[in-house]
Amino acid sequence: MIETGQKIYFRKEADGRLLKGTVLDVTDNGIQVRGCRTATKITPPVFTLTASQIVTDHVPERLRSKQRESGHGNSLSIIAAESIRRQQISAERLGMSEIQVLQARAMLEIRRRAVRSLAGMNRIAANRQDYDYQELHSEYIVAQLTSLRATAASATDADIREFKQYLNGEANDSRMMMTISRTSRTAAVRYLKKRQEYHLAHCDICNYENQLSA
Repeated sequence: MIETGQKIYFRKEADGRLLKGTVLDVTDNGIQVRGCRTATKITPPVFTLTASQIVTDHVPERLRSKQRESGHGNSLSIIAAESIRRQQISAERLGMSEIQVLQARAMLEIRRRAVRSLAGMNRIAANRQDYDYQELHSEYIVAQLTSLRATAASATDADIREFKQYLNGEANDSRMMMTISRTSRTAAVRYLKKRQEYHLAHCDICNYENQLSA
């Protein structure tokens, strides 16, 4: 319910953006709103508006939540609301859920090879019971998912068709898959570097003692 003295935002037909104002009066003929002063209008203008032109729940950009989804790299760290939007677009364009995509044979095989390769290069046992391997595997899956959303949201229709054919085993290559694989591997490498930096910074002095006595 709109009340006198209430701070609101409004948009007239000729306006391209929302304007801030204060409700002066509410009558049967409309709602009187006083706008804000501008560079060209020292005296605040008064408008008679309809309820449909008034927005009471608008949150200015500077006050909106900046909660982000975590990711190892700027390209994988985005506002959560944007990630949800991409998820919806991705599911609609691909005609399948993200779980179905991640469990597709082609996606599973690429993930298995990449994680095993990275684990071997970083002296991590390629064993699902190993904690470090589980962490690396989880990081790669999250990166695949984030990259899938970003790529599917901006890909051409031709790339979408090619990607779906690749998942079904009907194509030998896919530009989308190459992008997802490259981005996911890069994110996993960043994670491994952060992991190595952490271990170096928190290495127990006993480790050096054991190395010296060996």
